[in-house]
Amino acid sequence: MSAIEPLDLLKPISVHARETILQFSTQDAQLFQGCWKRLQSTPDIELTLGPTEIMNLCKFADIDLANQLLHRGVDLRIPNPDNRLPNWYQLLYQQNPEPMLDWFWSYDEELPGDLLTFAAIRNHVAGARWISHHTESYDDWRQALSAAADKTERDSAEIFGFLMQHPPPGYKRDRRSRTRRILSEDLLIMIVGRVCSKSRLYNLMLSGECSDDELRRLQSDKACFEGIAVQKIKTIHELDMTARVAGIVDQARKTGLKLVTEALEAFE
Repeated sequence: MSAIEPLDLLKPISVHARETILQFSTQDAQLFQGCWKRLQSTPDIELTLGPTEIMNLCKFADIDLANQLLHRGVDLRIPNPDNRLPNWYQLLYQQNPEPMLDWFWSYDEELPGDLLTFAAIRNHVAGARWISHHTESYDDWRQALSAAADKTERDSAEIFGFLMQHPPPGYKRDRRSRTRRILSEDLLIMIVGRVCSKSRLYNLMLSGECSDDELRRLQSDKACFEGIAVQKIKTIHELDMTARVAGIVDQARKTGLKLVTEALEAFE
């Protein structure tokens, strides 16, 4: 990269492409950093970065890079003009998005209405925690809970537990609340339905021919997602013991999910 002249970075990457080297480099953090070092010595060069490149940058840019780009006329916070989607979503591709979420928040205190749900779908624990502390949207919280309930990965249980413990302002915390009970029952139906469906699929695979290593892997995976479902069920039970679970207890029992069945029986 050091052999390339700064102006060459603004030329097409090949004779068959209109995309410049700089634009192409935004797909990879290390590659872009190499280009950026070359361009920093020439502050008068106008950067040719469009909405797609800005979205790419938001997936890895830190605050220092964001401010440097801002001084060169590239604002990572500007929504994509093609679809009006803000770039908050791209920050959740970062492993540690909190600093950049804070940076965005310091300039624009309005979060996208479904950002918490997006974090839950991506199993992004750190992002979900940050967003939960910065939004009061009941709809987004409710949808994020449903997204976390419907997933079977380990991080989804942590997100689910955190969201259940931190509802938005105004949500009724009364254990006798009909709203809470209905929500709890809806979530339980979703959790049990998902784990039963996945368990039946694994039972089919386990009944077929497989190596010893694959057999152990399938058994381990099945025990893991069953344990995650149990963890979510226990989270609900701690907050609302009045949910009615008769139908889904039978569903779990018939599927052979002993631990899930026992967790549900605690409601009765």
